[in-house]
Amino acid sequence: MESQTTTNKQLNMDINTMIDCMRKQRKRYRFTANEQALFYELMAVFRHEGFPDTFFCSSKELCNDLGLIKNTFVNARNKLISAGLVFYKSGKSRSSVSQYSFTRSFQSNTVNGTVVSTEVGTVSTTATATFGSSDNTKKNHSKPFIPPRFEEVETYCLERKNGIDPQTFIDHYTANGWMRGKTKVKDWKACVRTWEQNRNKNENNRTDNNKPKDYGKGF
Repeated sequence: MESQTTTNKQLNMDINTMIDCMRKQRKRYRFTANEQALFYELMAVFRHEGFPDTFFCSSKELCNDLGLIKNTFVNARNKLISAGLVFYKSGKSRSSVSQYSFTRSFQSNTVNGTVVSTEVGTVSTTATATFGSSDNTKKNHSKPFIPPRFEEVETYCLERKNGIDPQTFIDHYTANGWMRGKTKVKDWKACVRTWEQNRNKNENNRTDNNKPKDYGKGF
């Protein structure tokens, strides 16, 4: 009886830790209502299944329960994985259920062909997931791209004094699966510099347009 009470206390502490991590990451990643709803729905399944290391969920059922279309659901799941709040592994086929975990990663998983690395309290340190991309079957011997954390982008932008909002930058590329057109991002710092150049060009164009015109020239 005493052992069961101790176990229940530990599980409640784990749940509270997970909730605290969500609240902490919510400000950093600006989670939408759909993303938060998905997190708490997965947590409910986790509790219902008896707090296992891994548990299974049907993407179709999650979409139906939360009233989400497929793309919205996938984007929400992608955001939670990038934040390190959940681990994910797809089923062997589109019709099979997917595997989730709050406590351990699936080493073979990738997001759009890349490994996602995050650092979030005690819930997780490396988030890895797969979204059924056909690129997953291709062999890639190059070093996998790791999306940057908010602090990394913030520090780099401050060093360069470019005025770029780190969260806007991260949200943009997260929504696009860290792709530039049809090409996977390999160097996020290069992307920051490109944003910086475009920003400077736009500011120069605005400056030129605001210059007073010399209507007397030529008379």
